[in-house]
Amino acid sequence: MKRLFITSSFLFAAISLNAQISATVTNTGGSFLWNSADTWEDSTVPELDYTYNITFAPESGDTAKLCFNRAGDTSSRTIYVMDSPGVNNFEFYGTATGNPTVTRLDISAIESGNIYLYNYNDNSTYRNKITISSPINEGVNVYMNTSCSGFTSTHFHGNLYATYSEGGYESRIARLAGNGSVYIADNVYLLATQAATKNATGSGINLQSDSVLEVGEGATFEVTSGLKMQNGTINGALIVKGQQAGWTGATTNTFHFTMQKTVTFGQNATVDAQVSDSSLARALVAKGAKVYSYAGTGALKFAQALQISDSTLILNSQNAITNGDSKTKFLISKYVNDGQFDDATTTSTIKIGEAEDGSKLSVEKNTIAELQMYSNSVLNLYLNGNELEVMALSQIGDTSNKFSIVLNDAIDEGSFMVKDFAGLTTVEQVREYVFAGSESGMNVEVSYVNGVDSAGGFYISTMAIPEPAEFAALFGALALAFAARRRRR
Repeated sequence: MKRLFITSSFLFAAISLNAQISATVTNTGGSFLWNSADTWEDSTVPELDYTYNITFAPESGDTAKLCFNRAGDTSSRTIYVMDSPGVNNFEFYGTATGNPTVTRLDISAIESGNIYLYNYNDNSTYRNKITISSPINEGVNVYMNTSCSGFTSTHFHGNLYATYSEGGYESRIARLAGNGSVYIADNVYLLATQAATKNATGSGINLQSDSVLEVGEGATFEVTSGLKMQNGTINGALIVKGQQAGWTGATTNTFHFTMQKTVTFGQNATVDAQVSDSSLARALVAKGAKVYSYAGTGALKFAQALQISDSTLILNSQNAITNGDSKTKFLISKYVNDGQFDDATTTSTIKIGEAEDGSKLSVEKNTIAELQMYSNSVLNLYLNGNELEVMALSQIGDTSNKFSIVLNDAIDEGSFMVKDFAGLTTVEQVREYVFAGSESGMNVEVSYVNGVDSAGGFYISTMAIPEPAEFAALFGALALAFAARRRRR
């Protein structure tokens, strides 16, 4: 049996392998509440000021239960759960009697079996919290956010730390939902599946609020029933299979991967967001989200075009995002959050070469194979001195409502090229869709790539608006030239 060792950088400072263990206490079942005497052997409730190893000896069956309703406890605690012969299922119910108190479970001693984390509110003020603060051994399955009949909350609000020992490691968890964060250390393989036991329903890994997903270098996080994440830093592999359930009216374009807040894909990141039927998949940069990509060419694979919906995508590497066929495809449209998957008008942004700290980066030319604009939508574009090539730009929705491309910084001729601009054939037609940003102080210039016609595509650039003094100098020069010409006559 391979074992893991805690990666200290992922754990709270309060957790220590050298923590003083007060005693080993035995849970025998009873009411299963921490503060109930008949829950414990010899009817002695463990005191709050100590840290315990806990063994389980249920009076019958192979299931042990414990609810951490430690009334009056105002500090977080680590509980060391010991392997208990004959026990195959451990059910833990978490509650917080103060904020930010939390129950940390060290389950590194459990060699095999199932661990179910239930969530329980015993008052209306604090949300329950359980943290798995230790490695998960190979023979252990952890089920989070499982159904908890009779209790008021079914969301997981703790943190999961997957750590590494030499030789690699594979851990498995069930469905995640709620405010809990997931931290996966370097070289760990973590598989998250739809909860299928203990009356758990639904599907998808649904990380909420300000939760964080971190995937270390060489690590892999694989989910089998869709993923919704908030904040995250991905430096390893992310594999997203299946769809998120519960979207009414969704017969096509079912989302299976949603990024809600700030997500960064590092240089070594890879994404394989492919499902068996790509027509039933959509990856979404949701309203207000900001996604940074530093990944390598073709490293981030999405089954369809990546949808940018009232959000910002920053490309800090070359052609990282593809649809799996080496084609970079983006859809600029709004997701209407009403249970339907209709597209609508959006104002979204693509930037090239802007680091997380706001500094400008030099990036090789990005090529977008397909850029789809929903009718009346606005795409704010920042090149920051870099190059962009769009092979095909098209409009969807009501084509009588024109979309807009807004250039928000200085763009030299040749730096921004569109091969096929929605089938338009003249520079005058293209100018009706392209505008300079209000702060750029620029005019838009459109020209033919081949200098003759639209066969080679269009160059779109900006040029400075002349200052009044420049106009005066220009008119003065013209006047002098005119006067000289009259004198010659």
